Amino acid sequence: MATITLRVTDQKADKLKRLAEKMNVSVNKLLDEMTTAAISHDDAKMRFDIRAAQGLRDRGLATLDRLDTYFADNASQNAPSSSAVNEPTQESFDHGDKK
Repeated sequence: MATITLRVTDQKADKLKRLAEKMNVSVNKLLDEMTTAAISHDDAKMRFDIRAAQGLRDRGLATLDRLDTYFADNASQNAPSSSAVNEPTQESFDHGDKK
């Protein structure tokens, strides 16, 4: 197992300690989990870039067109016709607590 020295400001160190306590883990475990997430993210991006470079542009765009059509059809069936897709309405914020 390797050891890495990390220098951060006192303020960041305090925040990391509080976050670790809040999550009921050590600072070491917190940083280990954060580095695992960062490495996994980088690995996924690398796999995506490789596949994108090998892919067929026209086939990918055709797939996206089919997805757009599918979701547009489903959205029009489930959403009020007067509101735009993903645009919040007043009803979105009401939770039955009107006075």
